[in-house]
Amino acid sequence: MPILALFTFVILVGIKWLNLPKVKIGIKQTGANEIELTTGKLAKSVWLLLPGTNNAFSDNYFDLLPGEKRIVQVKTADLKNMIRQIQVKSLTDAY
Repeated sequence: MPILALFTFVILVGIKWLNLPKVKIGIKQTGANEIELTTGKLAKSVWLLLPGTNNAFSDNYFDLLPGEKRIVQVKTADLKNMIRQIQVKSLTDAY
């Protein structure tokens, strides 16, 4: 039986007052229809997009903590060739 670990953190100021660093989010294919996302800094509100698809990801719009590995299932028949088209954005890309 897999172990599910949940992490919660609390932000005590409004989002607009956070001084979030620009982040680089790593993405790599780890299975036929699976990707792994990682980052070295807090990535707030990570959003995934695969142009031309709707609801292509098993998980979307989440926070990614430094050193955390997030595994996401991708609903596509050809992930190997489509992985370069996946767009990964976070809150800091909005400003």
